[in-house]
Amino acid sequence: MKSNATIHLVLNTDQLQKFKEKARVEGVSLSELCRRNVLGFSQLDNIENLLKEILENVKSTSYKQDN
Repeated sequence: MKSNATIHLVLNTDQLQKFKEKARVEGVSLSELCRRNVLGFSQLDNIENLLKEILENVKSTSYKQDN
């Protein structure tokens, strides 16, 4: 399995300029900034899924304890 992929994004000009400015301020390339953001989204998704699982487990445990 390949470990790399290419993603093409379509951004409006204002958003692109904001990303370019943020990349310049952070001293990274626009590509690196995008990679960091994608990784951040992935980590947030993982955290959200774990929290959902925990909530479901707590609810099922609470139900069992009540009966």
